[in-house]
Amino acid sequence: MKQEAALAGQGEEIIVGLDIGLRHLAMATLDPDGRARVIPNAEGHARTPTAVHFYQADGVVVGEEALKVATLEPDTTCLDVITLLGEQDGGRTFFERAWSPQELVALVLRKLRVDASELRGQEVTEACLAVPGFFDSAQRAALVAATEIAGWNVRAVVPQSTATLLGVGLGALPDPARALLVDVRDRGVEVTLLRREGDELLTLASELGPESGAYAVRTALEQLLIEAWRRELGEDPTTEPAWLSELQLSAAHALEGLGRSPTLMARIGAGDRRRGVRLEREPVIKAAWEPITAIARLALNACRRDGGRPPDAVLVTGDGAGIPGLRRALQFGLKVDPLRDDAWADASTRGVALLAAMRLQPDHPGLAPARPRPPRAPEAPRSSVTPPPPAAARPRVPPASGGAATDSGEARPRAPGKAVIGLADGGHLRPVKVREVTTRSLGMIVLDHDRTERVVEIVPDATPLPARFRGRFVYAFDNMTSVRVEVTEGRGTHRDQVRVIGTVELTGLPPRPRGTPIEVVYLYNDTQILQVEVTDLNTGKMKKVDIAFRGALSRPEVDAARSRTSSVHVG
Repeated sequence: MKQEAALAGQGEEIIVGLDIGLRHLAMATLDPDGRARVIPNAEGHARTPTAVHFYQADGVVVGEEALKVATLEPDTTCLDVITLLGEQDGGRTFFERAWSPQELVALVLRKLRVDASELRGQEVTEACLAVPGFFDSAQRAALVAATEIAGWNVRAVVPQSTATLLGVGLGALPDPARALLVDVRDRGVEVTLLRREGDELLTLASELGPESGAYAVRTALEQLLIEAWRRELGEDPTTEPAWLSELQLSAAHALEGLGRSPTLMARIGAGDRRRGVRLEREPVIKAAWEPITAIARLALNACRRDGGRPPDAVLVTGDGAGIPGLRRALQFGLKVDPLRDDAWADASTRGVALLAAMRLQPDHPGLAPARPRPPRAPEAPRSSVTPPPPAAARPRVPPASGGAATDSGEARPRAPGKAVIGLADGGHLRPVKVREVTTRSLGMIVLDHDRTERVVEIVPDATPLPARFRGRFVYAFDNMTSVRVEVTEGRGTHRDQVRVIGTVELTGLPPRPRGTPIEVVYLYNDTQILQVEVTDLNTGKMKKVDIAFRGALSRPEVDAARSRTSSVHVG
């Protein structure tokens, strides 16, 4: 009851920050006292698994309840539904009824909206999304459609990296500073290099690892447990779905435990044939060294893209922050001792709530007016007697709360305190100016003079947002009456090196000879969802359209999906 009273609104507009992960979703709001508060679901959990189970054609359970029956009824359960977004054939069929990825995700998002509304005591529909940096424009657009089907009104889409850093708290960084944020999720890693100067954050570089993360490390640990199962019990756990599920759960607990302790007992077997096997941290690190070092390489690449200088601070966050051996690999490659704090586990969730208020509610009572930054005092001339400090001497930056963890995950003692969210100012939060950049390059497929395909880059990655780029092209054939633009994301010069995320078509043109010029303009806004303008320069006919993204739904399909999912009982 106390929690409900604290969260209860007074009729003011409530904008919920939705933290979108591949396996879990979470939500938070900024309260009038300046605290970003995580909103639990109806079951009391801070995170809701992205799982859906159909027990009948028009009845589903989502989240934890769906996970409980996933092993027993796999044919009517869909896990990690977020990963299906943006795919041409990502839908599923249950009880002879086809469901699009957007509809499946909407069922989970609808539960969150209902839970938030009941806890707040008023209808909640406004949302700001924090999405992984490795989401392409097609996935972002599909996610926005899913939220609309679920009854949310998306007001902004922001990168998870920016939200995470604000959730961690700028008090964890010196000023000025170059900070490297290593956000390790279960399926995916996002490394972002930022520069902080007072109340401003500027993204310098980013590296994305969609195939990396805790999942890859846990898979290596699962292989060790499979071998132990075969050796100790004489059975192959991969032959039985229930056994494999038990083993995967054991591996997840073991991986988390080895981040805190050098040795532990892991459970193998099922039913009456259960036993424990001893696991030691170092052999596990050795078995998983390849995916661990893959994360470190992403961090090194981000630094190289900004001149190769080591950052002033390295912050490790996310579900996989406690992976054994990760801090060791980062420290070896970056020559900087990384910071990690267990209190940062929900940093991106709290951060997106803060960003929502900063961008959309500048008069929010939890935000204090920004104060002008005082001028920096001129640097005193160095005396010829006093030598400068050695280059290797770098001040240790204390974490926002809880102490910096060792490679084993054990926290070093420090003075008690609490995490700082944003820039504290008289008990409130001072808004921070965030300048974001594109996380992926954008291009289009064209034909050379010999009519062979190649990819032309139009918007390079790490371009400050919003961005507007224009390029001139010509008809590839005589008597063309339409122009079709294939839009790509990613680095590369050939079709198989990039990803085609959608198409734009300009039709109804008068027949023209080969070489007739056209102009293509890419508009890339703060949500990193692309719009394209195609203009026939001879006639001046211009078409500005939303891209037909890969796996997208049309407006009539979105409306039909909203009507269909609203009739489904979500438990």
